[in-house]
Amino acid sequence: MNALIVFVKDPIPGKVKTRLCPPFSYDQAASLYKSFAEDVLESALQVRNANIFAAYAGEKSPPSLLEKRPKISSFRQVGPDLGFKLINAFKTAFAEKNSKAVIIGSDAPQISPRIAEEAFEALEIADMVLGPAEDGGYYLIALKRTIPELFFEIPWSTEKVLSETLSRAQNLGLKIKLLPTLFDIDNYDNLQKLIKTLESLPKTSCPATRKALAEFSHL
Repeated sequence: MNALIVFVKDPIPGKVKTRLCPPFSYDQAASLYKSFAEDVLESALQVRNANIFAAYAGEKSPPSLLEKRPKISSFRQVGPDLGFKLINAFKTAFAEKNSKAVIIGSDAPQISPRIAEEAFEALEIADMVLGPAEDGGYYLIALKRTIPELFFEIPWSTEKVLSETLSRAQNLGLKIKLLPTLFDIDNYDNLQKLIKTLESLPKTSCPATRKALAEFSHL
């Protein structure tokens, strides 16, 4: 079976999407992040032939946005940095007898179910699949086995994440597949780009994000 894991955070004001402040308040930024995560989780539930998991940050119980989604199993992110958290998430997926695993973040609500399905399909031939992000990182990574070397001492949250990961994979002799490039919503310019992107997508896409944006349309 396949495993699709969504990395999520609790939408706590002052803890998420702070680079949107200003013009947004911490409360508004948290509300926007919550809408992004809700849309990504709903999109994940539409992926065919996959067990859906949410890996949540923090020491507390799963975020409230998981309470009404009983079809999504959850576990806590474990590790001192993102690299270790990704390693442990892959280990969890494979321990559950899944043969392929895809991990996505919750910062790009426009991600479609088809993207994850393409990643699973690509793993039939590739050893690793990456979804490049415009900021130099990646919004998706997919593997058929845990490969810790891909995650140790990566300069996380920099524009070098993707290039360093690709270099590691090449040095390991892995067969690589790249998906279409997307963008995360980390700052106000990204948000403006998202608004324009949503105009070209079906009105039924990203409903929670559309609703949240409508409430802040005066900004």
